[in-house]
Amino acid sequence: MNLREKMEMHDMDLFTNKKECVSTQQSMGELERNYRDKVKENEFTINQLKQRLTNFENADFALLETNKNLSIALERADTRCFNYEKKIEKLKKFQKVYKNATDISCRYCQKLVKKNLFVAHLEICSLNEEEDPRFHAEDVDNQLQESHLQINFEPKP
Repeated sequence: MNLREKMEMHDMDLFTNKKECVSTQQSMGELERNYRDKVKENEFTINQLKQRLTNFENADFALLETNKNLSIALERADTRCFNYEKKIEKLKKFQKVYKNATDISCRYCQKLVKKNLFVAHLEICSLNEEEDPRFHAEDVDNQLQESHLQINFEPKP
């Protein structure tokens, strides 16, 4: 092998090496682009997950707030029910006393009236007492509730 052939071989090797270097550089560029694309995809995925987490936290907060409001409403309803039960018990006692009463004392004219005539008496009494400053009730039911029972029990035979 002469020098020229050696040089040609060397040039060929150089050309092959250059081709390989260019090919390697192209592969490196492709790998870098793929890497950047993957980084962007991963960042997008991470941001999406953070947003979902924030949405879940907000939903949890909304659920907690709703739960708190419902608990308060339930507590109020329980209190009202308890108060209504107390009123019912009171009314039952009043009903029992009223049922056994014979006379009722009118609060405005202080007369004793038979219980079966009391509602009619209130209507008449209210007509006579309209000018009286103590009398401002508009409803016969309210007058009935404000009247005093005078209990005269009839003995059972």
